[in-house]
Amino acid sequence: MTPFATEGDEVDILRQSRAHPVELHPFDNWQLAGSRSCMFAALAYLVCMTTAPFVSQCQETKESPDTPAQEQVGGVTGHVYCDDTHQVARLANVTLQPLSMAATKRKDLNGAVGTPTITTTDLNGRFTLSDLSPGTYLVLAWMPGYVSPLTQITEDTDLRAHFLQTLETVLPQVEVKGHQTSTIDVTLRRGAIVTGSVTYDDGTPAVGFHVKAMLPPGTKNGGRTLLLSDTAAEALGFDITDDGGHYRLSGLPAGSFVISISPGGSGRGCGILGGSCKFVVTPPNSGIFKIYSGNVLRLKDAKTFSVVEGGQRDDLDIVIPVMKLHQVAGVVVARSDGHPLRGGSVQLLYADDNSIAQTTHVNEDGTFVLNFVQDGTYQLKVSKEQMMPIEVRGNVTDLTVSVDSK
Repeated sequence: MTPFATEGDEVDILRQSRAHPVELHPFDNWQLAGSRSCMFAALAYLVCMTTAPFVSQCQETKESPDTPAQEQVGGVTGHVYCDDTHQVARLANVTLQPLSMAATKRKDLNGAVGTPTITTTDLNGRFTLSDLSPGTYLVLAWMPGYVSPLTQITEDTDLRAHFLQTLETVLPQVEVKGHQTSTIDVTLRRGAIVTGSVTYDDGTPAVGFHVKAMLPPGTKNGGRTLLLSDTAAEALGFDITDDGGHYRLSGLPAGSFVISISPGGSGRGCGILGGSCKFVVTPPNSGIFKIYSGNVLRLKDAKTFSVVEGGQRDDLDIVIPVMKLHQVAGVVVARSDGHPLRGGSVQLLYADDNSIAQTTHVNEDGTFVLNFVQDGTYQLKVSKEQMMPIEVRGNVTDLTVSVDSK
């Protein structure tokens, strides 16, 4: 488990109403693009926190046999401070994660985890949580612009129970005892800021692109996205370019990183007057389309930049080389009689290391289209056994790929 999500991973989070706190089981229905995006599931319940200094316990409010007797519970109080201003952190997020695996009866394939309790600090930087079962709790405090403690995790584990064990090495702990209120203060560290603009090669701004900071290739966990917040809802830690193509990422720890950009899609979920609508996916959203710092399409060629904690970089601009991107298209047919084969997928692999450059589905009439392909030598893969070498020096739109039909 790592504080990073593999590039391309997406997490859809169900946000619950403050007025009706319920027990959130994020692993019941989530469809995750990659297993490593599960890493922050132990704290995914934080999505029920939004604004204002209220306390929301992410669990059913009805009494049950598992609810501790009133005389057995304790509480935690304290303050959150900012290391750069030496002042209190107002409206900062605070999460208490129980370490005891017996704190919940819920179990799944990766083991049980205790349900966290969350709140925000008030305008004096103070937080108070009550009705807590006795035991040891991890304390995670965070607010935008400050380094998320999750960026400190370097161990690699897929199990949520193991993730909690890893968190023990980077988060402060507090002991809750019955009839008592424990005290703990937390200090936030100001992170670095990176800003820049994203434009097309004709000078027009690239609006609505997702911008992420990633660990550079060739390093441990290289190619993974930094978690720049404390919630699974923002686990990919991205910003979106504005109408001028500008972006701003904050809360980065000291270190070396690369920038990744990709189209953000329409972001619409309904028609002009509300209700349902039909949405047609068109390029570049119909395929893999990523540009890295240095204006390159391959992560291994990305330009690395460095930041110091609390520092700022304003020179990380990216240009999307539209004029150098081409289209590869063709039809998949049966080798036996030449009839089009429908279904399945086509992958375009870089010839030097067989990493994926593009992927797409085969249409009902056997045709396929791969967009945003740069000049180079590739392998066109239609099945595990059958690959076809191709050279791209412009649009290639007349390919016929013969395969053995089943």
